[in-house]
Amino acid sequence: MFSQVVKKALITLSVLFILTSVSFAKLVEKGDKIVFNKNQFSKKNLIEIKWSQGFGTKYKEKYYKVSATCKGKGDLMLFVHKDYKDRLMSFAKLDKKKKKVTATVTNAFRYGQNRKKTRRFLVYHDRSFQPYQHRFLHAYVISMAKKCAKLMKKGSDSSAAKIAFGIVEKQLGKGVVDLIKKGIRSGAAEKAIDVAASTFGDNLRAYSGGLVESGDKIQFKEKDLSSRNLISVEWSQDWGKKYREQYYKISAACRGKRDVVLFVYRDYKDKLLSSAKISKKGEVTIRVNRDFRYGQDRKRTKRFLVYHDAKFKPFQHRFVSAYMIMAANKCVRLAKTNKMLLNKAYDLIENEVGESQVDAMKKIVAGGAMEKLIKAASSVVGDDLRSY
Repeated sequence: MFSQVVKKALITLSVLFILTSVSFAKLVEKGDKIVFNKNQFSKKNLIEIKWSQGFGTKYKEKYYKVSATCKGKGDLMLFVHKDYKDRLMSFAKLDKKKKKVTATVTNAFRYGQNRKKTRRFLVYHDRSFQPYQHRFLHAYVISMAKKCAKLMKKGSDSSAAKIAFGIVEKQLGKGVVDLIKKGIRSGAAEKAIDVAASTFGDNLRAYSGGLVESGDKIQFKEKDLSSRNLISVEWSQDWGKKYREQYYKISAACRGKRDVVLFVYRDYKDKLLSSAKISKKGEVTIRVNRDFRYGQDRKRTKRFLVYHDAKFKPFQHRFVSAYMIMAANKCVRLAKTNKMLLNKAYDLIENEVGESQVDAMKKIVAGGAMEKLIKAASSVVGDDLRSY
């Protein structure tokens, strides 16, 4: 068990990562080339990342922890999802003799960085995944602390220990190395590092891409087409005839583009899946075509897709309103039971529909008039759904 002094020191670990001035003069950007050794795609470099998203759904996934370099920008960490290794290699260049991999950073990557913008790490995975940045930092530090602990048994001055600590120092700074050494000498560091890593609260960030267009492929999980994701959309058409239909609300990814919300009419679920490719792991891939409709905000920064009967003619704001009603009910419950999940819900809403909708949601949770606030938040989109 840690002493209070050591525990306090380890809690400082993440703060050091945020505040320390380090050697990175520039950050890796879209279009940069990163280089690493292919041998790092091995079982010994697999780490497990756990998180919750989508109002509490739990995830547990494995990632390769890779040390990479970027010319003129220094060393960086790269986390590659186990199932996405081959996908990354499909567009990377491999020097077979040196086993050196060169990959260009694209919109398909996500990144995390400190608040001073002096350090950045990359993540390559399913873009529907939404773990916080600190999940990767926590897993990395734990894995390196365990490795260093084994080496320190042979003596902290051993060449192998020096190499290991040198890697950590390059990627996280000397202050972190000192803290890991103290934690190892004092006992198991995992609990304290967990507390330390929790000071990271931001989502992974995207290298911004364009809006989804006809011909683009979108991806989502088949399991998301479940009753828990059903929302009711109400509207009138044909001289006042009233409609009330149910839609699945799904978060989908589009390679090279911004993530998109997809609304699938409940009775069209099988029709959608019949024209899609479904992997053994339940990942659905489908090409956007004329069967889809779309809505977008007037600034053209966000776009959502609708897959339903072409005879239906609801206005765009009906979908945003239905989404907001569902989200508001969940946020109000979370405000009473789990503030951490509430903050994650706010991040999800911002990613899917925008900042103004998050502001409205916070006012609703604080006791504001739900109907009035949702109406205002939904007015950012246009009128009729559009066709490709």
